Amino acid sequence: MIHTFHPEAATEYAEHVAFYKSLRKELGIRFHEAVKLVIANVCAMPDRYSAEFPPDIRRAKVNGFPYNVIFREADGNIQILAVAHHRRRPLYWLNRV
Repeated sequence: MIHTFHPEAATEYAEHVAFYKSLRKELGIRFHEAVKLVIANVCAMPDRYSAEFPPDIRRAKVNGFPYNVIFREADGNIQILAVAHHRRRPLYWLNRV
């Protein structure tokens, strides 16, 4: 399965990577790699992840960082709706649905 980012999700993801790189370049790379791994797992088995909002919006935890990848399956593809911090601005991404 292929994935696409909602335009706002792509922007916030790039901002998160830049933030971690500003702290330490290696940390930004680790964050980027952790998100890439989550997305690969989501594309392989999207139904494995718990529903955030039934029936089709799900979340997958980014290991080692306080973020979730919020996604849905649409037309046989994965749409990334947000790369959201666990506690900051809960549900801000709902307008992207």
